[in-house]
Amino acid sequence: MSFEVLAACVVGGVSLQGGRGTIIGLFGGVLLLSTVGSGLNLTNVSAFWVSTIRGLIILLAMIIDSQKIRLGKQILLK
Repeated sequence: MSFEVLAACVVGGVSLQGGRGTIIGLFGGVLLLSTVGSGLNLTNVSAFWVSTIRGLIILLAMIIDSQKIRLGKQILLK
């Protein structure tokens, strides 16, 4: 359960490096992950693939967050 909470935070836009985010973003992350999970369960996708797709969504959110931070540092250095 704690993994799902952390995943919703990351997908919702809370930075793991700075810990800042919004309630609306967090709500969006929860909504996205629950919709994906429910939709895949309704279409009888195996639990392995549901977890894999959720993991890919989390990984994508973390990559976007790290790129956002990296670009922000580059702008500050200029």
